[in-house]
Amino acid sequence: VPENVRLVINRRLERLDENEKRVLAAAAVIGRSFSFQLLTAIRQIDVDELFTVIEKAQQMGIIIPSSEGPERPFTFTHELVRQTLLAGISSPRRARMHASVADAIELVYPGAVNERAGEIADHLIKAGSFADEQKLVRSLTLAGNSALDAAAFEEARSSFRTALSHQNAISAKERAELLARLGMAEAGLELWETALPNLRKSLEVYIALGDRDMIGRSFSELTDALILARRFQQAIETARRGLAHLEGDVSVDRVRLLDGLSQALASVGGHEPAREALKETPELALRLADPKLVAKVVGVRSIAVER
Repeated sequence: VPENVRLVINRRLERLDENEKRVLAAAAVIGRSFSFQLLTAIRQIDVDELFTVIEKAQQMGIIIPSSEGPERPFTFTHELVRQTLLAGISSPRRARMHASVADAIELVYPGAVNERAGEIADHLIKAGSFADEQKLVRSLTLAGNSALDAAAFEEARSSFRTALSHQNAISAKERAELLARLGMAEAGLELWETALPNLRKSLEVYIALGDRDMIGRSFSELTDALILARRFQQAIETARRGLAHLEGDVSVDRVRLLDGLSQALASVGGHEPAREALKETPELALRLADPKLVAKVVGVRSIAVER
């Protein structure tokens, strides 16, 4: 905040006593908009006293009713006011308060932890050494998954990369899953030079762990990504390697790999081998009793036959 603006705002805040300033500073840590419930949870203050502070702040024009809905009924009139309040808190105290806000969100909104994972992760990042590292990774993963499902690939990529930076808080299996999700986010952004290596790293971790189910899924995802990147020869090699791992399996991933192999072969002109690759897929799909998979197999076979 510019010094001259800070002085003007500080003169305005001088009308508040120290306890009132602490309450509003806690609200500033929550964010530009905040809820009465969260403020109560982190300040552990008498409800009537808190109402008095809120009413006084509204009368002074420091906060106003929010347009963000009932979960965040109050908002600071200007971000400069909030930043000035934050500047009055020492860095260690502010970091600890961010950790308290993250805990309070889970306590106050237990049914909305997934939806608010990004918000929780943001507070835990700002909490620094006061944060539970495993909780931070969990929140970042949930936030990244939500962003990926919404095709917000850049946001998802940021969440997964930050989660992966906390190596001491994740297991080998969690690392493999994060690498795979990161690769998918980067594939959505067509960042093939990083997406494909991350998908390969994920696959190799699962192979080292001997996780057969995840090995099949990883081979399938990598094959699909290689086809999207138009690296058809690599897709053919990957699909064949995956099929060798899944030899004799009756699984969705085996069907997907056969479909991927067929598409890649057809793309490089191998139409007869492409049709050959699909021979066993109808039987596999029927044995899996998956109507959607059967429909997909029929569609892929019809395209291969037409070619």
